[in-house]
Amino acid sequence: MINFTKMQGLGNDFVVINNLDGDVCFSIEEIRQLSDRRFGIGFDQLLMIESATSKDADFKYIIFNADGSEVSQCGNGARCFALYIQKKNLSYKNPITVETSEGFLVLNINNDDTVTVDMGAPNFEPSKIPLKFNQELPEYEVEGHMVGSLSIGNPHAILIQDEIIDIESIAPKIQSSMLFPEGVNVGFMKVLSKSEVQLRVIERG
Repeated sequence: MINFTKMQGLGNDFVVINNLDGDVCFSIEEIRQLSDRRFGIGFDQLLMIESATSKDADFKYIIFNADGSEVSQCGNGARCFALYIQKKNLSYKNPITVETSEGFLVLNINNDDTVTVDMGAPNFEPSKIPLKFNQELPEYEVEGHMVGSLSIGNPHAILIQDEIIDIESIAPKIQSSMLFPEGVNVGFMKVLSKSEVQLRVIERG
């Protein structure tokens, strides 16, 4: 029997598993079965808490999409990851540093149980996203839409809209573009003020 906890951050739902002893190992097909919302548990992503391999980290943060693919980053998942560690008394440190396949994240649990995540600096270099363009530009034309693109450990394409509409029809076209060889998370952003935006994200996988 494998114990798990179901968590969500802004509606992004996760299954979290303590794998500090390293006994849990799922195949891609097993993850797909578990993620099925009718016949499995159902989740957007599976989060595994593992022992750090770096002396600079407290834990290792492993993330799998519902399709079984492994990804290196998820901000909402990181917030759930940190709160799980605190509530299960796995660490009394605050903040904690977690190791990912792309580097390190610093997670700080606030007094109201919200979590602040230092995601690090975004990378706009096309080869690092990856995005098949020869030069870095403020925006790129992808499937008839102008998008900004960056990586924060995983690739993102951002469309700025006056109203967030047509996301279900636009996102698949961008995600299937050959310009993003590893797929892409598509974000639809409405600017509310100089310090606030509204964002909807359709994730790859």
